[in-house]
Amino acid sequence: MNLYEFNLPQAAISDVEDRLRTWAQTNLTNWLTNNSARAEIEVNNQSKYADLRRVYASIALAQWYKSQDKNGLVFSELIDSNNITGINISFNKAFWESQSNQRLTEDIYHGTCFKTGWEYCYSYIYGGVDFKDSKPPTNGSITNGTSDSMANSLITSYVKDGKNYYYSTAIDVEKPNLIPVAMGFSTLSPEPNQTVNITVAVENNGNVNAGNFTVYFYSTFTYPTGEIVKERISIVNMSSAVVDEFALANATWQTPAALGNYNITAVVDYYNAISEANELDNTLTEIVTVFTNFPTATITSPAHNKVSCGDVTLTGSGTDPQDGSLNNTLLNWTSHLQGDLGNGTSRAVNLSLGVHDITLKATDSQGFSDNETLTLNIIPCNPPFPVLLSPSNKTYAEGELIYFNGYALDQEDGAIPNASLVWNSSADGTLNTGASFFSTRTLSVGNHTITLKAIDVTEQIGFAQVNITVEEGTPIINITSPEDGKLISYKAATNFIGNATDPQDGNISNFIVWTSSINGTLGTGGSLNANLSVGTHTVTATVTDSHANTVSASISAEVKPPQYPVASI
Repeated sequence: MNLYEFNLPQAAISDVEDRLRTWAQTNLTNWLTNNSARAEIEVNNQSKYADLRRVYASIALAQWYKSQDKNGLVFSELIDSNNITGINISFNKAFWESQSNQRLTEDIYHGTCFKTGWEYCYSYIYGGVDFKDSKPPTNGSITNGTSDSMANSLITSYVKDGKNYYYSTAIDVEKPNLIPVAMGFSTLSPEPNQTVNITVAVENNGNVNAGNFTVYFYSTFTYPTGEIVKERISIVNMSSAVVDEFALANATWQTPAALGNYNITAVVDYYNAISEANELDNTLTEIVTVFTNFPTATITSPAHNKVSCGDVTLTGSGTDPQDGSLNNTLLNWTSHLQGDLGNGTSRAVNLSLGVHDITLKATDSQGFSDNETLTLNIIPCNPPFPVLLSPSNKTYAEGELIYFNGYALDQEDGAIPNASLVWNSSADGTLNTGASFFSTRTLSVGNHTITLKAIDVTEQIGFAQVNITVEEGTPIINITSPEDGKLISYKAATNFIGNATDPQDGNISNFIVWTSSINGTLGTGGSLNANLSVGTHTVTATVTDSHANTVSASISAEVKPPQYPVASI
């Protein structure tokens, strides 16, 4: 471009040339070095680079404008005879100056003039070009075609070939361009845990064949809780993609158990091994719904392989992805021995003896069904037979150690396990659970009916009983000497006397144990002598009978310190 033909001042021409030269040597060199195909696509497409695209378009328009025959120049309504500041370009001048370190305006000093006062006067050069002295004649007007051309110049991208950049789409970049144009599935509504075949068609609409590249398949699913799970399906290696032809990448997907919509995504050239004309069109996503037409039947009781007799209650339910919970009429029970048992979520049935295969069939509104089956063994309803070995039917003393022993037999089960045995007292309640042998001395005084209960596998119950009596057995003890509150002389031996009797043991006075709250154990027996130290004592007599029943009695005794004699004359 010859700047002299615009009659610009030499200072402006030199300044513009210096700027362009510096810009070319630094900014363009650096930009070319760091530019990548992805950056090129982003600059041409992303909204954050809109101002930059407008700047490029504006420069292109200005260059085109300056190359026209000045005798037939158009855009007179937009561009006056002095400069191009009449064009409203959205442009952040300060930002681009900070990026390139090149000012895009220059203040030209013209001396002083009078506006609102004596001030310095300047003119401004925009984009390094000042048209104020060119004064070209203008004629004509902007036609619809001209308007369309200007609008197109603001949105048409730039392309790169080597180190050359071209406005609009004047040339095609010599590169492949891989696009996933379609993705197909063996089914779009698979069942859970079903294998689905996936095929994606990759088109190379560039002008160069592509070599080895990969296609990455993955699924994305959002659970009802809001959790998003992304899982890899497969990575497929592709050997080539010929220009204007399709390459097919195949993968298999084992559908998860969770029902719902899955986003299936194919990413072509996942590892970015191919330099493409457009790096932003390599992804394709389709929706596959994991779906089932079939309901689910569930038996909740009885348990599988349960042994039972007589009436049995069958409970279960049915659910369907479309219908929800199935009502009673859609749930049917059958036995392979007895046939139809009726409908409903709960059925009380009387089954014949033998091993039954019980089936619950759930049928939805579309006629799709599901079955669940269990095995149930029906045996005769004979209760077990408990045997109570001890205690025997007699009287026991209070606190006496009583032994309990027993077992149970069943016609069908044989020996009943200890865990199914329960011991009970009519007076004291449950004594023990899960044991055939134990002992206790804590039965209360009175009459007891002791029951051994046994439960077999069919929940039939058998009982064995024995009656016993626990009589009063607590001993009685008395302290007869010294009396309570006795004042005892210092160092005087004190005689302690007591007696004790027991309903079963009789006189047990010889087993009395004497203790002092100060001196500790004093001795044993119905009578003893002991010296107490100075102080107030609590003296206790304790006796225990042969059944471990214990009783005590206490008195208080005080020993005064010695009193010195008083002499008188």
